[in-house]
Amino acid sequence: MRVLFIPLAPTHYFHMVPLAWALRTAGHEVRVATQAPAVDAVTQSGMTAVAVGDGYHFMPNATASQQRIEERLGRIPLNIDTGEDTGLSAEDLTWLNMERFGVLISTAAAMADDLAEFSRWWRPDLVVTDPLALAAPLASEVVGAPLLRHLWGLGAPGAGVPPEIWPPQFRELFDRHGVTPRADFAAGNIDPCPGSLQLPEVRDRIPVRPVPYNGSGLVPDWLAQPAERPRVCLTMGTVVTGVRDGGGVLGRDLLEALAGLDVEIVAAVGAADREQLGEPPAGVRIVEQLPLHLLLPSCDAVIHHGGASTVLTSLYDGVPQLLHPEADDYPMARALSGARAAVLLPEEFGVDDVRAGVRKLLDDDAVRAAAGKLRDEVRAQPAPAEVVGTLEKLIG
Repeated sequence: MRVLFIPLAPTHYFHMVPLAWALRTAGHEVRVATQAPAVDAVTQSGMTAVAVGDGYHFMPNATASQQRIEERLGRIPLNIDTGEDTGLSAEDLTWLNMERFGVLISTAAAMADDLAEFSRWWRPDLVVTDPLALAAPLASEVVGAPLLRHLWGLGAPGAGVPPEIWPPQFRELFDRHGVTPRADFAAGNIDPCPGSLQLPEVRDRIPVRPVPYNGSGLVPDWLAQPAERPRVCLTMGTVVTGVRDGGGVLGRDLLEALAGLDVEIVAAVGAADREQLGEPPAGVRIVEQLPLHLLLPSCDAVIHHGGASTVLTSLYDGVPQLLHPEADDYPMARALSGARAAVLLPEEFGVDDVRAGVRKLLDDDAVRAAAGKLRDEVRAQPAPAEVVGTLEKLIG
């Protein structure tokens, strides 16, 4: 069986890696079609990459788009109960939707011809796609292969949009390759999220255990030693660090708020973000390029922005979470808070909010029990090796 994976970004690809490994060890052929900025992440995972969609890359343009959004709208205020955007005029809301969707459409336009051409040549039996890779149906439809989405958060973005309201430039991609537009091309959703949190509109789920993978790395000597105090991880993710001065302003605010607590703080950052944090307070260890799946098993709590990779890695290890979510990450943050496995910081937080949140994660037995319950749930989901059998039956 030949399986083609189509991720848009390294963090989206990381969710696919365990299944790709499982397929290879079962004797199947795997290729990963992605854009140039994500190729290294693919090859470093041991998979074979196919570069597609040169000329307009999702990753830098998504970061630039988020910068434009913040320049025009600031940090979008959210309804604390629903997570919906609030305080936006009809004009601003229309602009925001066009801004977000425009990056995906432009990325699809860049990838479309390359994906269709490679698929016609390699002829995959199955296509597994990032939900945001809107050109992926071309790769499956031109060879008559089933398409599955590989989810990485709540919901199935991009699904169910009627062709009647597609932008003309997006519809033209399908017309050009003789593919009839449909609201949804996917036969199902490979889903690493716990079923108790997933949205009910996500149908045809193929649950998979979210085996953590956040890239390769070297285990530092200190990590093999028992922590003398409760260990708290701080990480702000790739989107936040790409937009807000390397994440430094928000990261420094949090580090300063944590100073004085009787805990060990480990700030996990990218190499480009280290300088932005400045001189850390006493008791703070800053580590660069350390994959979270190596760090979090030793942690008693984690503070982050609510990104899917950090959420699922934390769930797998049963680590309670203190969240300051971005707009797109709010639904998952709210679901975790509702399950009592996480605490949400207010939009405008202060030192007392951060310290109280950390103390609750460390001291509240109900929070720790809820995190443990979700850990047990995700670990009970079928392992990637078991899901391979499901995919083999799908192909027939």
